Amino acid sequence: MASAIVLLGLIAFVASSKLTTAHADDEAAVRDALMKSAASFEKNDVAAATQVWANDESLTIFESGHANYGWPDYRDHHLVLRWVR
Repeated sequence: MASAIVLLGLIAFVASSKLTTAHADDEAAVRDALMKSAASFEKNDVAAATQVWANDESLTIFESGHANYGWPDYRDHHLVLRWVR
C-alpha cells in the first residue's frame, strides 16, 4: 500500500513538472509574439506584423468603433492607412 502511494505521488510530481514546463514554454511563446507585434507596430513594419498576426479570414479586429474582418481588411484598411499618415 505504501509503495502504491509513493508511486502515485511520483506520477503526480512528474505530471505536474511537465505541466509547469509546458506552461512556461507557452508563456514565453505568448510574450515573444506580443513583443514582435509591438515592435512591428513601432516600426510600421507590415511584413513583420504579417509574421505575427493570423493573416487569413479568421482574424477579426474591433477597434475605435469599427470592425475589420480578415487580415487583408485589417492590413489594408487599418494598418497601412494608419502607418502612411
